[in-house]
Amino acid sequence: MPAHNIAPAADSPLPFPRLYRAHVTAADTYGVERTAFVEAASHRAAARKIANVVAAMENRLPDQVEGRIYNIYSSSELIEEGLSEDIELRLFETGWCGGKATYFVEQPLFLISAPAPLRKWGRTVELPAVLGSKCEELAHE
Repeated sequence: MPAHNIAPAADSPLPFPRLYRAHVTAADTYGVERTAFVEAASHRAAARKIANVVAAMENRLPDQVEGRIYNIYSSSELIEEGLSEDIELRLFETGWCGGKATYFVEQPLFLISAPAPLRKWGRTVELPAVLGSKCEELAHE
């Protein structure tokens, strides 16, 4: 788990100040990698919450899952590093090409109480295929 020390302030002007995103590797060759979004007070708390839920889904102990969690970022970190004009869309970026976001989270696991991120992700469903093909066109130019 990264050693991030800064948790976003609860009164942050950014959307979803307590939202974190992390990836969870598959438990075995038959499993799938997951991208989880969770509300938490810190990176460590986000990892614990994700580990507990994924462990329950896989009938494992949380300790067996926590080591598979990586790239834990707060919403403010994702927004700062993202490239989309829509700052909320930056939460879902996973790949870039030609200075633009071209790939987005495809099957997220939302562990949140607010529906707003769900609505935003719903608008990204068509984006990966369209933007990914544009990236391939740029690569062949």
